[in-house]
Parts: sequence; structure tokens; C-alpha cells
Amino acid sequence: MPLIDSSAVAAQKWSRGEMRLTMLALRCMTTLLSAVALGVLVADKETRSISINFPGLNQPLVVSKTARYSQSKALQFYVAANAIVASYSVLQALRSLFLMLASLRPATSKASAWTTYLLDQALAYLLLSALGASSEVAYLAKKGNTNVGWNELCSMFGHYCNLVGASVIAGSLAFLQLVIISGLSAYHLFYKTYGTGTSSQKEEPK
Repeated sequence: MPLIDSSAVAAQKWSRGEMRLTMLALRCMTTLLSAVALGVLVADKETRSISINFPGLNQPLVVSKTARYSQSKALQFYVAANAIVASYSVLQALRSLFLMLASLRPATSKASAWTTYLLDQALAYLLLSALGASSEVAYLAKKGNTNVGWNELCSMFGHYCNLVGASVIAGSLAFLQLVIISGLSAYHLFYKTYGTGTSSQKEEPK
């Protein structure tokens, strides 16, 4: 008696239309979150006046200090990583949208599937490394490091630090989207392209 592998059929049925829509939504969310992380950090700037007392001077010397992302190599890397992720995600989203509107089948060649899979993986790791570097900078700005004599900065540049934190949160959410996208890319590559588990019918011996 022929038995139908319901899980395989359900996966194949889901992958035909719903996977496209899911990937499109995820890539749009990744684009939005990376753009927010990028825009918030680039626009983030705060200027404070610092009074410095020198011996022999009746009045303290007032110096203006400005905090911005360009003063940190780690934050510059974070901005660049988000720009790359946002650009890649919007291109992939436009490609998915075009295929959906044109009712075309996505490319199922192994080369195309491998390219998408590897790019998704690479960008996920790129954003993860950028998040690690920027989080370390944010922590030092918040807590300082008394062992090496680094003072915390957030008591003076509170608004700047808050926006850096908001940018890191947006970037972390974008990374989570990339993790899900990478998982779906792996599914498309190994399940659909290579046909793992595609047999929908099995014969049960009587």
C-alpha cells in the first residue's frame, strides 16, 4: 500500500510559494534594521564643553569635545558592515519580488543556490563580528576600564551613548534575521536543490 510522506509533501508545498514570501519579508526586515542601525549611528553626534583647570590661571580653560562614530575604528567597521548588509538585502529582496510578480521560478542551479547560501553565511558572520567590536566599544564607553586608566564617557555623552546602544540593538535584530535567512538558504540548497528527502512516496511491504 503506498504511503505518502506527509512531512516531505508539506515542506515541498510550503517551499513553492510561502518560502518566497517568507524570504522576501525577512530580507525587507534585514534591510530596514540594518539601515536603522546605520542611520542612527552616522547621525549620532554630541558636543560637550569641558572645563580644565591649569595652575596659575584664574579661570578654567573651556574646551569643546564632540563624540561621533568616526572616532572609533570599531564603529566605522560596524557602519560599513551594516551598509553592506543593507545593500545586499535590498538587492535580494528586489530579486525575490521580481520573481514573484513575474511568476518565475527562482534559479535552482547548484551554483546559484551555493552562491546565495555562502553570501548569506558570510554576511551573517560579518555583521556578527561588527556587533562584537561595537559592543565592546559601547561597554568601555559605559563602564570604562580602571585597569588601564580608561574613564567611562557616557556620564558626559549620555545622548550619544544611548543612540549607540539603540544602533547595536537594531544591528542585533538584523543579525537574527540573517540567521533565519541562512537557515532557509541551507534548506533551499540541501533539501530542494540536491533533492534530499524529495521522495514523496514509499512502498510498504505487505
